[in-house]
Amino acid sequence: MKIQFQIRFRFQPRHRKFVAIVACCGGLTFLPVCNSRPIDSQEFTRRPLENDVVAAVGQRSLTRDQLQAVARRGLDLVEFTRGWVVDALFAEAARKGLLEAARIRQTERSVLARALLELSYSRVIADGVPTDAEVEKVTAERWFTVDRPSAAKTTHFVVRIAKGQSPALAQILARKIATTVQGITDPDAFIAAAKAFPANGAEVVAESLPPMTRDGRSIQLDKIGEPVAEGPRFDESFARAANSLESEGAQSGVVRSPFGYHVILLERKVDAKHVPIEERRVTFAPEIYARRARQLTERFVEEGKKLRPVQVEPSLHETIVKSQVLP
Repeated sequence: MKIQFQIRFRFQPRHRKFVAIVACCGGLTFLPVCNSRPIDSQEFTRRPLENDVVAAVGQRSLTRDQLQAVARRGLDLVEFTRGWVVDALFAEAARKGLLEAARIRQTERSVLARALLELSYSRVIADGVPTDAEVEKVTAERWFTVDRPSAAKTTHFVVRIAKGQSPALAQILARKIATTVQGITDPDAFIAAAKAFPANGAEVVAESLPPMTRDGRSIQLDKIGEPVAEGPRFDESFARAANSLESEGAQSGVVRSPFGYHVILLERKVDAKHVPIEERRVTFAPEIYARRARQLTERFVEEGKKLRPVQVEPSLHETIVKSQVLP
């Protein structure tokens, strides 16, 4: 038995299809509407629309005046009307008591999903404390806060190798600029001297860079120079050369990277941060248990599929992902 809702439209959204949503006992049926005339169907033409009505659902109507008020507020008419139709349909379904069964089914699924999570969680806790391998895996993802290597904050110039250009010419120019900037320890003066050197058409870039670790991971600093976040990765050959400099103001020789030939000035070193593994084991335990439980739950689902054909509803996976079961 269907709910007979009348949905009709008198306007056509410009260059876009509007989706009318019709509520039925079994769910929602989506009907594309791209007409400037009312839908011609016995199911949706129980009563004529008044002249100022542009859409109707059951006994609820959306008028031209309402849409004009929406337009004056700068809102998208298609999105507003779609939302109005959805709200009106659900309101009608709620008044007729058709949402109660759906709510009960959803609650049952949520309870079963949580029970499965709790079972999985209790089992993984019984497996023991997080192993070193599990701790190290999470550490690799959270390295910035718990296992940050020292990093080099640098300024550099690079002579880029243009397409078709001889690398030897770029290297010679880099050596000449290196002679000009030799002994300069102030980053701004270093950049100015490198940019002022005659490049004869070659591309020379001089700039300050964020701190980077030996393997190319970078660190973002706040206004007072304290590490606050992980940044983008840099070329490892450049990062190794930058971290080989020992003292502030030291300069490298000419260094080759995939981008060209560099000379690097060390501004300062950013200290490493290392949290002992036992402290990390305690900190990461809830997350590691949750990961174990997720893997165990997925195994339960796969084993269930082998026993009999099943269809796992998306709501189960959504509940598993969103739920946080604590010991």
